[in-house]
Amino acid sequence: MPAARECGILLLDEPTRGVDVGGRAEIHALIRGAAEAGNVVIFASTETNEILDLADMAACFCAGHLVSMRARSDCLGSPSCSQT
Repeated sequence: MPAARECGILLLDEPTRGVDVGGRAEIHALIRGAAEAGNVVIFASTETNEILDLADMAACFCAGHLVSMRARSDCLGSPSCSQT
């Protein structure tokens, strides 16, 4: 999908929810490609592994309020948002 790579900003809400493993890999490749092309990619996900695999920064929201924002490297080994 070249259009997604040329958009400037790509906003996705749970892009892999209900998608099979093959489709998930394709979506991850699209997200990486868009970011590598210089686009800003913002996505919401409840999948911690997906966030740690794709994101440079992670924001945690609880009850609609920002609880924390960290670099991916700072999230490894940290408690989850549900424990914050």
